[in-house]
Parts: sequence; C-alpha cells; structure tokens
Amino acid sequence: MATLSSSTSSQGFHFTVSTTISIPVTLDISHSRLHVVYDLDPHVYADLYELAQRPGYSSFLWGTSDLEKPVFAVPSNNSVLLLTADTSRLVAPANITLDVPLHARYGRPVASRTTDAFYRITLEKPLGFLTSDLHRA
Repeated sequence: MATLSSSTSSQGFHFTVSTTISIPVTLDISHSRLHVVYDLDPHVYADLYELAQRPGYSSFLWGTSDLEKPVFAVPSNNSVLLLTADTSRLVAPANITLDVPLHARYGRPVASRTTDAFYRITLEKPLGFLTSDLHRA
C-alpha cells in the first residue's frame, strides 16, 4: 500500500503544500496513473496558470477560480483540485513529491473586540489514488 504525507510552508498570502506519495516495491505502477485530490476551503485558491507551469503533473479545478475576489465575494462551497502525476518513468519503490502553490484570499473583517486578528483556515489532508491506464503499455 502506498502512503501519503503532506506539509505546508507559507509566506503571507502565498504558500506551498508539498505532498509526498511513497510507493512500495510491492505495488506495480507500470500501467497506472497517480491522482491527488485537494479539497480547498473558499479562503484558499489555486491559480491554474501557475499550476500549468509546474513540471511533473497536470491539474484540473472544480469550483471558484476567480483569483481577484475576496472570500466574501465568492461562493461559500469548497473548490476541488485534482492533480495527475506523471508516473511514466517510475519504478517502485519510489517517492513522488508534488509541490502545489496556493494563495489565500482576503478574508472577512474581524470585529475589533475579539482577541484574534485573523481567521484560522484548516486544509484537509489530500486524498491520493491510482487508476489503471491500459492505454499506456
């Protein structure tokens, strides 16, 4: 069974989620594709133009992609980001790391009488899975 771990490094409104998938020697990935799904809170967005510049994976986004709007001007439902990693040259065992650049939206104003000056946003752990790729033999 493959394992998945994820970490976040941040610099203000721009941060990177690094997800590493460890594939053991017992897993045959020769005719498979690796996918990782990120469930993004409305406070966070992925820039598809920036993702297209990243080597090693392709991306598809469902949900709000308007980069300029603050959180109160976008729908309150989450976006879903799907990454498909290039595994064509991998032989198990292998580690695949996907670095995903994300951005925070401007949030709602915080009432001045509260002790917190910001909202805490929690990113869900991504989900990874393999699919059969019978066309790539």
